[in-house]
Amino acid sequence: MRLSIDFETFSAVNLKTAGLDKYARDYRTGIYCMAWAFDDDAPQIWLPGQPPVPEIVAHIQQGGIIVAHNAAFERKIWEHQMAKHGWPIPRLEQYQCSAVRARAHGLPGGLDEAARCLGLPISKAPEGSRLIKQYSANGTAWQCIDAADQQLWIDYCLQDVVLERAVASCLRELTDFEWAEYHCNERINDRGVPADDEMAE
Repeated sequence: MRLSIDFETFSAVNLKTAGLDKYARDYRTGIYCMAWAFDDDAPQIWLPGQPPVPEIVAHIQQGGIIVAHNAAFERKIWEHQMAKHGWPIPRLEQYQCSAVRARAHGLPGGLDEAARCLGLPISKAPEGSRLIKQYSANGTAWQCIDAADQQLWIDYCLQDVVLERAVASCLRELTDFEWAEYHCNERINDRGVPADDEMAE
């Protein structure tokens, strides 16, 4: 059994300039919602303030697989934000990334681009770009978003899980060795590489 997830977040921190780790750790960063689904079940939404979902907690504690597109983002947000809401923290080795699988096929890493290359009949919800620019990038809190746009956020998040699974369904599974390489790469990204600043200067 696999758990597919997708987060929508907000922050006053610029993700592109600050980098993922600083973005995820910052006290100004928060979660709008998380879409989730086991295997081919219909996606559901979790909102901050709601209790942890027992089925997801059990899946994590049993070492179950968690799938996301560009999973490093979901992993870091989970590590630094979901803990604040009482969720257990999955191990790195529990994560698999559908963007990595797409790249292994020579496809683009972007979710919408990979879907187009595969000729899929679905795509990301069109309101996503506006919502991100208007709210997420400005650090707008959930309660400051009007109800209609809150629903659009939820629909956008749910659609991403549907699209991620559709893309993944067209791709071969990576081997255990390939996933080990992915996890090794993620560990290196988390830890960084030692550098001799004095020598470099």
